[in-house]
Formats: sequence, C-alpha cells, structure tokens
Amino acid sequence: MRFYRIILLAAVLAAGCSGGEAPAGRKAPDFALNSPRGASLHLQAAEAGGPVLVVFWSVYCGACRYMVPLLNALQDKYGGKGLSVIAVSIADPAADVAEYGSRNGLKYPLALDGDGAVARLYGVRGTPTSILVDKDGTIRKTWVGYSPAMDSELDTILPAMMK
Repeated sequence: MRFYRIILLAAVLAAGCSGGEAPAGRKAPDFALNSPRGASLHLQAAEAGGPVLVVFWSVYCGACRYMVPLLNALQDKYGGKGLSVIAVSIADPAADVAEYGSRNGLKYPLALDGDGAVARLYGVRGTPTSILVDKDGTIRKTWVGYSPAMDSELDTILPAMMK
C-alpha cells in the first residue's frame, strides 16, 4: 500500500512541474481544503488576519521534517501578530497526516490536498515548497526545499509584513 502512495505522490508532483513555480507578485490562487479531522481551511479566511505561509509537504518527505521546528517557532513568535501557517499535505492519507501532526507536536493547521489539485495551482515541483502570501493575497516569496537560511529570511520579511 505504501508503494502505491509513493507512486501517487510522484505522479502528483510530476504533474505540478508543468505549471511552473508560483512567482512573487502574482495573486495567490484561493483554496479551501479539509483538515485530517474534517475542519475546513480556507486561504482567503486566513489572509484576513495577516500574512499566510503555505507549506506544501508530505509525511514521506525527509526535508519536511527539518521544517517542523521552524514552523512551530514561527507560529509561536508571529501567530499572535497575524501570521497563519498552513501545512498542505499532498496525497497523504488523513490518518497518516493526523498521526504525524500529533507525533511531532505541530502547532499549526494541517490541510489535505489528496489529489494534488492545489499543489498544481501553485506549480509545486517538490516538497517542501513554502509560499509566503501577504494579507492582500499577493505571493511575496517562494522557497523550494528547505535551508536554515529560510529562518533568517522570514525573520527579516515578516516584521515588515505585520505592520
């Protein structure tokens, strides 16, 4: 069964390659996805409070695990100031996503993109891909992969976006 999930994830990501990366300055495509427990998460509603960091990931992504401390820290530091972090899982079963969130102490909402449609809208080519959207719905920056340099970039960019 796990083999088929990996094949599905590879197909979803390959399909996303044709769309290209979400460029800065472009309006972020709106989406509504469910959490593993069935709650609805809507980009437009999150934007109303301030900037949104949308992170496309998978429970099978090794590099995604390195982002958990960063995302938890961002939620702690900027969540009360308006930042929303939404982690969009691509093609993972809801039970696996919920278990991953519990096991790793995630402090931010998880959303399910079972067929990869939202990932394709954003031109996601691999996981993790992080897209920073301002409160007006404009894409400010996209990161493909993860590097610790992303931490300092976000600490530079976010305070200005919170004003």
